[in-house]
Amino acid sequence: MNDLDAVKMKKSGIANIGYTASTFLHLPQMNTTNLIDPNPMPFNPDPSPNSTPNSVKSEVAAFVEIAGKMLGHSKSFNQTNCSASSHTSPFIQIAAEANSVRSVSVVVGEGNKTKTGNSGGSSVVQVEPVQDFSKLNKSDINELFAHPQLLSHTQLNLLRSVQKKQQLHPQRYRDDYLRHSSILLLSNGWSSAQRYSMCSVPNLVNRSGQCKLHKFCPYCCFLEKQTALARYVPVYDSGNWFFMTGSFTGDLHMTGISSYFELQSYWDAYKLSLQQVVKEGLVRGVFWTEELAVNSIAPVQVLPHIHAIVESSDLSDGVVHGIRDLVARNLRAALGPDCLPANIQIKSLNSQRKLLSHTQYLLKPIRLVKAYDAAWSRAVHDNRTGAIRLNSETTDLVLGYSAASTDRTKINYAGNLSPKTKAYIGTRESERDDAREVVAQVMGEGVDYIELED
Repeated sequence: MNDLDAVKMKKSGIANIGYTASTFLHLPQMNTTNLIDPNPMPFNPDPSPNSTPNSVKSEVAAFVEIAGKMLGHSKSFNQTNCSASSHTSPFIQIAAEANSVRSVSVVVGEGNKTKTGNSGGSSVVQVEPVQDFSKLNKSDINELFAHPQLLSHTQLNLLRSVQKKQQLHPQRYRDDYLRHSSILLLSNGWSSAQRYSMCSVPNLVNRSGQCKLHKFCPYCCFLEKQTALARYVPVYDSGNWFFMTGSFTGDLHMTGISSYFELQSYWDAYKLSLQQVVKEGLVRGVFWTEELAVNSIAPVQVLPHIHAIVESSDLSDGVVHGIRDLVARNLRAALGPDCLPANIQIKSLNSQRKLLSHTQYLLKPIRLVKAYDAAWSRAVHDNRTGAIRLNSETTDLVLGYSAASTDRTKINYAGNLSPKTKAYIGTRESERDDAREVVAQVMGEGVDYIELED
């Protein structure tokens, strides 16, 4: 609820209810009788003895709309169905039934009791509670905590762990972190759930506390990003820099966990090609990351691709065509003729700021929330039957991507951009503090906006 809604409620005499949206969303058990104000403030100090005033009807309708927005629903209210008994003050009751924040009753009645039917003067808008784990919105942390009876003890602990981390470190774990995390952690069978949830919690085995799940963890990606910036941005003048997106035309349609292993062939096609052009001296060095764009869920449509920082005296059309041909040849050797055609885009990084911006862009985890939200809006309706398929396919996506990439490194190097080679031109570990000062100076000048989706 925003400040404007709160002001509207206060002016309408609804402010004395005493329960905010956050109160509903964090109470595991709800007793509907406790939600009735024993001393309700009247909307109108002298209501008509035979009917509810039109002002009350409009106030109730407005409140229903606000309550719907609070709980993610849009419901209309029939004003003509609203009346009050003689010498009573109408009041609003909000009831969260069956431990479900998704079940809402909005009632106009008398005193401390409510009645049903037109003669009793009450009208109810109700949304059925969720009764099945497979129908929960996995990206809605508040809905999940409102249904503890549908979650296992382990699932609740995992969710509480990431929620507490965000409360302790709001800048470190921001934006869609909780929504992203709840989708991952409620993917039953994901072997890295405990490790992910305990990221930033040092222990005897892992003193840094980092989970290092760069494919999934935003904070570990952030830490790796700082290292990459310190390596390359300060040595901008030592090279000639390009940004490369190595992708494919079309989408891959995933039909189960086993289908995700096909992703390996697409990533390998670029990996082998980049290593080859470095070996042949066509480019001097490459630093790249393997990524997966989730374009749709239910049905699942994904696109494996890579982003790369390339250091080369030139990256002519001939070299780019050569890389594309190598990718196509490697892919056909692995999958046969039925594969997506390669699609390569090149951008010159002609300033230190651009090198900084594009290096930052390389390091980010898989993005699930946008596709999940779009699928929920498109496929899930009042009875939530569509949620079963959506959640099943989302779980397959998390498990399949994890299984296909377990033995792969998200971050890769070749040639003079690899810290393990003699030709390495980046900053050394001993120079890292000075390098970070340079990065801070460039960062202070501003960062170029990168208009890319993934």
